[in-house]
Amino acid sequence: MTIGIYRRVSDYGITVMRLYLITFNLWCYIVCFFLIWKKGKRLWWIPASFGIILLLTSVGPQSFANITLHKIKGDMKTLLTKNKVNNLSLPVTNDDMNDWINQQDTTTQRQVKDKLYYLGSTYDIARLSNLLDTASYKNVS
Repeated sequence: MTIGIYRRVSDYGITVMRLYLITFNLWCYIVCFFLIWKKGKRLWWIPASFGIILLLTSVGPQSFANITLHKIKGDMKTLLTKNKVNNLSLPVTNDDMNDWINQQDTTTQRQVKDKLYYLGSTYDIARLSNLLDTASYKNVS
């Protein structure tokens, strides 16, 4: 499981579900370690620890949704500034984004389109206002 998760994250990047899967995987290792160490006594802490971890990773500024949003937006900003074309400035309009994407190599096009698709399908478009001009954003072709 750990190798599969590592491979998926290294190939495709992080998403909210992948962060939950990583957390669950680590939690399983910890539970197994403590069950061996304590010889299976007092098991009440297993569901309690799962609930606490789920609460901590789902609510607040440290939630996995916020972590993923900031990571992908940071990756997008890096891609946009690293491969700058026509002095593209943030926030980017829909037409400028499509023109910029069409001028990039195939790998960069795929990365940008995948990240934009994930951001658009997972988050409210208003949360992307410092990256995209949300008034003109429709969909990247």
